Amino acid sequence: MPLPNGFRGVPHPKIEITLQVSDTVLMLKLVDNGFQFDPTQTPDPDVTSAVEERMVGGLGLYLIKTFADRVSYAFADGKNRLTLEHDLTPAAE
Repeated sequence: MPLPNGFRGVPHPKIEITLQVSDTVLMLKLVDNGFQFDPTQTPDPDVTSAVEERMVGGLGLYLIKTFADRVSYAFADGKNRLTLEHDLTPAAE
C-alpha cells in the first residue's frame, strides 16, 4: 500500500496515537513525523450545496473539527502534534 502524501520521502514514517479518557474529557493525541500540516488551518468545505456540486475532499477534517470541542496543533521537533478534546459532561442548559 502506498504511503499517504504527508509521508512520501520520509525514511521512517511513524504515527503515535494516545487516547485518554477521564470523567469529563476524551482526549486524542496524534504525533507524526510526516511533512508539516496544520489541519486547523484548512477551510471548511461547503456543506450547504448539493453533493454533486461540492469539491472532493475535506469532509473528514470537517467532521473531526465538528466532533471535537477543542482542537489544537503544533509543529515541534520535526513532528506534527494534533490534540482533539471532546467534553463528556452534558452541556449546561
